[in-house]
Amino acid sequence: MFNFPKPNYKDKKKTKPSFEEWLNRASELLNEYMDESVDDIFKPQGQKSQNKKNIKKENIQTEEGDKDAQMRIEEAIKKREEEKIAEEKKKSKRRLNLKKAMIYSEILAKPLAKRK
Repeated sequence: MFNFPKPNYKDKKKTKPSFEEWLNRASELLNEYMDESVDDIFKPQGQKSQNKKNIKKENIQTEEGDKDAQMRIEEAIKKREEEKIAEEKKKSKRRLNLKKAMIYSEILAKPLAKRK
C-alpha cells in the first residue's frame, strides 16, 4: 500500500546528557521560576570536607606518666627477651647432652650377640 521509507535508527540514537549538562539545564530552568539563585542547591557536598582537610590541627603531645615508670617497662621488656634467649640456650644444651648420652649408651652397652 504505502511505501514509507524505513527509519534510520543509527541517526536517531540518543545519548544521555552528562551530569554537567544536566546540572546547567536544571539550574537554568529553576532560575526562571525562582527568585533566589539555585547554584547553592547543587553544590557538591565534598567542598565542606575539603575545607576541613585544609585546616591543620595542632596536636599537642603531653608526656603521660613518670620517666621512672617508662624505664621500668623498658627493663621488663629487656628482661623478657633475655629470659627467652636463656631458655633457647638451655634447650639447645639439653639436646646436645641427649645426643652425647645416646652415643655413649650405644658405645658402652653390652654387645647384642656373643660369638662362641
